[in-house]
Amino acid sequence: MHRVQSSAQAPHDRFGLPPLIQRPKALILVTQIDQCWAAQSGSPMRDLPSDLHALETYFDPLARGGTIRDRITQLPTLSPPPSELREPVFYRVGPAQGLITPEGRAARDLVDEALATDEDPVVLNETLADSLYRELLVWYRHLVFSRVNQVVDLLRGTGPRLHPVPIAAILLLLVNRSTSSERALLRPADPRRQRDFDEALRAPLVAFAKELVPGAPAGRGLNDISLSDGWVLPEARRRLGTALRLTPTDKAAYLADEDRALTVVASELALRRDLTWPSISRAYLALCSTYDSVRSTLAAFGVAYERPDHTRDVLTSLEERWSEARSPHPTERTEVP
Repeated sequence: MHRVQSSAQAPHDRFGLPPLIQRPKALILVTQIDQCWAAQSGSPMRDLPSDLHALETYFDPLARGGTIRDRITQLPTLSPPPSELREPVFYRVGPAQGLITPEGRAARDLVDEALATDEDPVVLNETLADSLYRELLVWYRHLVFSRVNQVVDLLRGTGPRLHPVPIAAILLLLVNRSTSSERALLRPADPRRQRDFDEALRAPLVAFAKELVPGAPAGRGLNDISLSDGWVLPEARRRLGTALRLTPTDKAAYLADEDRALTVVASELALRRDLTWPSISRAYLALCSTYDSVRSTLAAFGVAYERPDHTRDVLTSLEERWSEARSPHPTERTEVP
């Protein structure tokens, strides 16, 4: 297993470099760092903050594993391989492939500053090393917290706006009274019947989205709405948290907290300043009308639970919460539970 050398293994706490470096070797270090950097980034080094930002191409914790893999495998072959670069300055990923690390980028500034004198050997500046370590600490903290910050922002409703289709999916679960495990939307196990089931669910979601934003591009995913493999319900769960229960094993979905679901939907719609209540009401009624047209299909699958009085109550409650969210001084509505 490939392991990064720990600081305990390094002879000195200066990015793995000794305090004194023979001048010719220091020149080779800087040259090889520059060459490897140009190969991996396609451009010369700039200032440290800009270059740390560029390194997020490889070190971004929010990037998918497949994305990082593709970027790593596309690293150019270094010819000849850098003979003087070791971890933690250089992270080797193949016999002639590797990355200048954040520590390596900082080490370059440290060695370059030492080369500004005529000394031989050159002396690394401990004060500068401490300053560079602090800058790396701030950057690493940013990376460590990026995922949890994203999740908390979504739960608080301060992240990117929720797409109209996941909003429609939450409303569909409310209309269908899928607010308990006993009334969950349960996708059929038979693959031959799944297409009919997914088509029946897709219709009211598309009707809501198109009515809510007439003439706007449908956006991603209108042909990929399903309870198992699509993006819509997982996207809604990112905002609802545990209020939306998805059970991958039996491909079921239901709302465990109807009140929170209504509050989140109302808050999301209130943040869209171009929407009026009549336009939201029309979109909701379009969803309900289309639901009625596919209800027999859902009933055939044993998952049609809608009741007209409950459907009207959902609309009334949604209007009340939307009006409150639009008021000049709304109370907090979507705090993390």
